[in-house]
Amino acid sequence: MPFNCIVHFFTGGQTCHQYDFLDLKDKKGRVLRENVFASRTKKTYKSQENMYLDFCQLAGFVPTTLSTDNVCRYITYLSERLAFISIKLYINPIRIIHLEEGFDDPFAKSSHIDYLLKCAKRCMGMPTN
Repeated sequence: MPFNCIVHFFTGGQTCHQYDFLDLKDKKGRVLRENVFASRTKKTYKSQENMYLDFCQLAGFVPTTLSTDNVCRYITYLSERLAFISIKLYINPIRIIHLEEGFDDPFAKSSHIDYLLKCAKRCMGMPTN
């Protein structure tokens, strides 16, 4: 082992060799996460995410701390712009953003969101094929 890696280059108590190894794994992990979706899926997801972030900005909400009431407000906001079938897709970024940032899934805590979605489905109707 080279002398410079034997000398402790402390970054959180890790040696130079450990640091290089972990840094490489972090970079590889970022590449893997960036490629979790196909390019077309990324484009669709980005559109959904942008709608969510626009809503948060208009309402003055922090995107990662939406309460159940505010998720319901977002669903109402979407119901004024989209067909019901699209609403189900456009609420997905809420879950993803919360989980990626280490917050709880806002959909897991409350049945209010499910009830509002059922009401929206009934009021807006579903397209028939």
